[in-house]
Amino acid sequence: MRRCASLLLILLVVGSVAAQQQAPGSSDPRKSLPESPGPQQQQAQTPLTPPAAAEKAADYSQQAFVIEKFLTKIRFENNGTSEREQTTRIRVQTQAGVQAFGQLHFPYNAANDKIEIVSVKVTKPNGAVTTAGPDSVQDLTAPVAREAPIYSDLHQKDIVVPGLAPGDVLEYDVKVNEFEPLAPGQFWWEQQFISKVIVLDEQLQVDVPAGRSQNAEQRRAAASSDRQRSYDVLMEEHRFETG
Repeated sequence: MRRCASLLLILLVVGSVAAQQQAPGSSDPRKSLPESPGPQQQQAQTPLTPPAAAEKAADYSQQAFVIEKFLTKIRFENNGTSEREQTTRIRVQTQAGVQAFGQLHFPYNAANDKIEIVSVKVTKPNGAVTTAGPDSVQDLTAPVAREAPIYSDLHQKDIVVPGLAPGDVLEYDVKVNEFEPLAPGQFWWEQQFISKVIVLDEQLQVDVPAGRSQNAEQRRAAASSDRQRSYDVLMEEHRFETG
């Protein structure tokens, strides 16, 4: 497993129109991820402990939850529209984890985006599977829009996760179709990888049209020793496809 302290990937596709900032409230699943309460800070590894042994000895059983998979796929089109898909698998281990993920929230901009809840399911330790039906999903005005009418296009999908309990595995798949680009013919993406909670496998896949000029930048921030044990990110794929 490779450790990444804090990764920031910026995809900028250069065009004739200057990029505008993404509208407030645009769908970003990371914003709804809570911080894991976790156990008290573990004792630091001694300098004599080999890195491989430290990895093997990692024990997350006392964490409220562990994000086992966090896959983001983005496909851009030449006209500036895009489709984003978020696939996530979370192992819920305590009642605090149940409280954190008993209800899911996915914000989006109704003027530009169409959101689809592909699936939300819970797998019990005995293998039984429970799926959230259409009656578990609500489309609501985002809280910020209730106080600031200028953001009336900001909505969020709320999903009640059925029968979630400690020991369950929660999986969800959400797609966001940006049918009205903020800047026609232009597209860009900026992503801050998850920190402060345990993530075993986080991936980002970006698909752009052939022939477009691309500029991808990855920045690594310095990590403090007390945060290195607070999360694990495995980047198995980090690719830019054309075609």
